[in-house]
Order: sequence, then C-alpha cells, then structure tokens
Amino acid sequence: MKRIHTTYILLLFTLLLAACDEGTGIIGMEVMPSQDNITTADSILFINTRTMAACPDSIVANTNECYLGSLIDPETNTRTTCDFLAQFHIVENFSLPSLKDMVKGEDGKVHADSVDLTLYFDTFTGDSLTTMTLTVHELDKEKTMREDAIYSTNINPADFVSPDSQNTTSISYTIDNLASTVSTTAYYRTINLRLPLAYGDRILQSYYNNPEYFANPYKFTHNVCPGFYFEHSGGTGAMLKAQVCALHVYYSYKENDSIVSGVKRMAATGEVIQSTRAENSSLDKLLNQGDCTFLRSPAGLFTEVEIPVNTIIAGRHYTDSINNARISFRRINNSTTTANTLKPSTNVMLIAKSQMYTFFKENKLPDSRSSFLTNYNSGNNAYTFTNIANLITWMKDCRNKGAGVTETDNEATRQQKWAVWEANNPDWNKAVLIPVSTRTVTTASSYGTSSTTIYGVSNEYGVSCVKLEGGADYPQGKGPVELSIIYSHYTN
Repeated sequence: MKRIHTTYILLLFTLLLAACDEGTGIIGMEVMPSQDNITTADSILFINTRTMAACPDSIVANTNECYLGSLIDPETNTRTTCDFLAQFHIVENFSLPSLKDMVKGEDGKVHADSVDLTLYFDTFTGDSLTTMTLTVHELDKEKTMREDAIYSTNINPADFVSPDSQNTTSISYTIDNLASTVSTTAYYRTINLRLPLAYGDRILQSYYNNPEYFANPYKFTHNVCPGFYFEHSGGTGAMLKAQVCALHVYYSYKENDSIVSGVKRMAATGEVIQSTRAENSSLDKLLNQGDCTFLRSPAGLFTEVEIPVNTIIAGRHYTDSINNARISFRRINNSTTTANTLKPSTNVMLIAKSQMYTFFKENKLPDSRSSFLTNYNSGNNAYTFTNIANLITWMKDCRNKGAGVTETDNEATRQQKWAVWEANNPDWNKAVLIPVSTRTVTTASSYGTSSTTIYGVSNEYGVSCVKLEGGADYPQGKGPVELSIIYSHYTN
C-alpha cells in the first residue's frame, strides 16, 4: 500500500509538470479575471511649429564658456558678435616671497617686471586669416559684478567698466598667426596683451600693504582686481571659444644670493563670474519664413512646438495611458556649402514653454517630464525625441489642476472649465526647442567600463544655425512634423 501511494503521488506530480510546460504562455491571461482586458491603439498627428525670437534679457550669461569675435552666416546672412566680462580667481594660500626678499625700485617699493593678460583657445569658427581686434578694459571696483546676481547675454559692459581706467589696451590679430602652445592634453593658440607696469605694481603693493585682500577670491575681486571686459572691437569673419583667460604678474626676488624671476597666475575659472555678451542682427527676417523654422545660437532663435493635447486625449483616450509619444524634427540642408557655413547645434532640449527661462536660472537638469534632451543625429539628419509621453501627461495634469477638473466631471463640464483656464494660459500646451550645451563627467568602473553623466545644461553660447521642417504657414494640424502616439486602454 505504501508503494502504491508513492507511485500515485509521483504520477500526479509528473502530470502537473507537463500541464505547466504546455500552458505557460497563457498563464497570465488565465490568472486574470475573464472580464479584464487591455487593448492598444496608435495614432499619428501632425504638429504645428513656428520660429520664435529668444529674449536676450532672459538668456543666462553666467557661464564658463566665453566667446570672442564676429561673423556672418553665409546661409542666412545674419551676424553674431560676442565678447565677455571675466573676473579672476586666486588659489587658497596665495602667497608671494617675503617683502625683504623682493627686489625693490629706487623708491623702496616693490615693482612688477611685467604684467599681461593671456587668452587661450583651441577651437574657432570662421576664417583664420581675417584680421580681428581685441580691446581689454579694466572693470570698476565700485561696480563689481555681484556673485548673487544672474546676468543675461545683453549685459551692458559700460555698467561695469571703469570710466577713468588707464588699464586699457588693444591688439589686432589673425588666428593663423597667433602663437601656440601644447599642453599634455591639448593644443592651444594664445592672444597676449601687455598691461601697463603700474597695474602690476598695484597688485604687488596691495599684497604687502593689505594681505587680507588676498585671503579669498571675493576679497581679491572687490579690493584688488575686479576683472576685465574683453571687447571685440574690430573685424568680421572669426569667432573663437576661450578655454582660459589668465592674468600674469612677473616679479624678481632674491634667493640664495641670486636674483630669481617669479610669476603669479590668476585665471578666470568657474569659481568666479564670467559673463558672455551676445549680439545678433538681421534675425527678424527669419521669423517670417513660414515654410520652415530655425534654431539659432547664441541667444537667437528657438522653435515653438504646439502639442495637440486636446486631440490626443479626445473621447475615450481621456482615460487611456500614453505608452509612447515619438517626435522628430527633420533638418533642411543648407543651400550654401562654404567653410564658414554654421553647423547645427549638437544638443537641443524640448521644454515646456512656461519653464524655458527659469530652467537655466535655477540650474536644473532635464527631468524627462517637462524637459527632454537629445542630440543631432547626422544619419537621420534630425533631432528625435523617442518618448515625450510624460510631457503630454504633464500638460494634461497641469490644465486639470489649474482648471479645477475632478474625476467626476463629464466631458461637457471639463470643456467649460478648460475654456476658462486656457483663456488665461494660452501657452499651456506649448513646448520650445532650444539649442543647449551640456557639461558631463565620465567615470570608470572596476569592471573596465565607463559611464558619462550630465551634471549641467546651459543655453548654447557657440554660434550655430539649423533650419527645420515646419513653419507657421501650415494650417492647423497639417504641419510636416509627426507625433506618433501609442495608447493602452484597460477595461474590466
């Protein structure tokens, strides 16, 4: 009897295993109640877009990216001019040789051997043979740029330049003829400007008379060196990106009965303020081209995108889940192919219009809800956002909350509430495509792999221009930009 019982159990267990093996593909559906059902649907909508002008008052210019020069885009015949203001950072424990060891002049005071400003750069746009002119002006200690202020790209340098400063100097140059230097990681060209010796004397004598002024960058900036305005003052055809700006003070001191040359270097870095000024001309004519849209940087043109939320959530879709929403902005190739034709921005961000300026002022990162980041795909010749479903849901939720819509409201009630709220919030379903630059850090793992993390996003300050399919002349819902939607619907 015991053997029979054991055999029966083994046979039953074998039958159960066979049943599981044959039916695993439908276990999930069999477990769910028969009245539950999930269906999917898809839809393609045609999106309306238009070119809009960036507001220079609102483009944050506090940046580590400093541009200098002026050029004309041969494709659009529009001009961009950039220059910048920069403060200089001193390191902790800044020190000079003791006063008794410093070589002094006949007046018994410390004097500089020389002093200069050097601008280092490794990239430029335009013609390396065109003659450009740079003028530097000392800023005013009484009108120092504030650490707690946010400056924009239409900053007025006259508000900060010392009106009676003697520390102003100019230099004309061609990029091709500039001196170069090679570091362990990069090749740089340099622009060097000699400042009056009196300026170096002032810095050295300030150190020995008031050493507390050199305790930190704030005291140094407010009491010794408020910075300089690097002004583009002549020439058209080249734009360079400054990697580092440095102030060098050279001096002599005694060491072991010998006269030794020394130098102190103060650089414009992220710890102090750098503010790029950008000026564009002739952009208005690009606003009126209704058969395309533009992205133009710096502080130039954006593309506004109208998301047809009402159509997307119409009828039964109001309670549907949006699983995926894919949108692509295709580039229209340039008609000119000269070496100076501007390239498209590498990175762009699609962001809710209501947040397009506060995002940068608050140093936010894309959250894949109201802001999304993508890059230019040369293979597809487009900027593609693979899924902005969260943006559509975010717009829907913002409107419902603002209009006071509840779950018990029927369609007619919702429409009435929405109409009142939309009248006061006309941009509620608008997003904006903006050229941006990113700051990243790459870390290596113990497994030999690496990962790149974005830790900063700012407006693009480099010169770029791209023409996109779309434009304000297309009838509502008839634009060439496609938004592909995939829904899921749950019923029970």
